Amino acid sequence: NHALSTNSSNVTFDGINVLQANFSGITVGSATGLSLSNANISNTGSIGIFVSASTSATLSNLNISNAGLHGLVVSNSSNQVYNSVTVAGVGVNGFNLSNVNIVSGSGNTSSGAGGVDCSTSGVTNSTLLVNGASCP
Repeated sequence: NHALSTNSSNVTFDGINVLQANFSGITVGSATGLSLSNANISNTGSIGIFVSASTSATLSNLNISNAGLHGLVVSNSSNQVYNSVTVAGVGVNGFNLSNVNIVSGSGNTSSGAGGVDCSTSGVTNSTLLVNGASCP
């Protein structure tokens, strides 16, 4: 289902390439201090990268493409940093957020998809993710 899944704290993943996964390329749950950088995630059945219930995650220089539903899904997570996360060719939304606190971010793009979906409340500083993103 997942090419890589972790719930460990203070983990660094650098240079991971996922070519195909049935559900998600990378899944992170209940982790603190994750650093994920320089990754290429493509051809996932549902989600490129899924982060839930995680604190202080830094995602940078990521390319996500051809996900069945969403590129990056983040829920119930705080102190998030997103830099140069590029999403293209996904089925529904590039970024799907719920109850997320973003503290820093720049250079993130979503093309060929619905952009940012944050229809639920509790998303703060969404414009740091994608300029112009308006979240309740």
